[in-house]
Amino acid sequence: MVAIFEPGQVFERPHPFTIVRENIGDPEFETERWRPGAWDVTDEDPEYASPLANGVGLVKYTVISVHKPPGYPTRVFFTRQFFLPDGSSYRGSRLKNCISSKFAKDIKGLPFHYEVEEL
Repeated sequence: MVAIFEPGQVFERPHPFTIVRENIGDPEFETERWRPGAWDVTDEDPEYASPLANGVGLVKYTVISVHKPPGYPTRVFFTRQFFLPDGSSYRGSRLKNCISSKFAKDIKGLPFHYEVEEL
């Protein structure tokens, strides 16, 4: 069954975030920020390895437009807004698009299991 999406629809789901430490310009000045996704690995044995996140926030998808070009799959144009575990948020500056079947998978959740190790 093909999902039907309409402009203006909004979808939210939990999303993992990881703390990263970076030097921006000055090698002696280190900053921390939240990065979307689960990146680190909890175990060095690949059979038991699982991505690790430091917190869980939300990601909100807003459907902007839906198009069905002749001979091609339906494409969904959307924006994303991330709500960080610390309560702040930011919106991606780009309009994104993908075929409707991929969009349906993205709004349901991540295709892998991750563990949360809060700091």
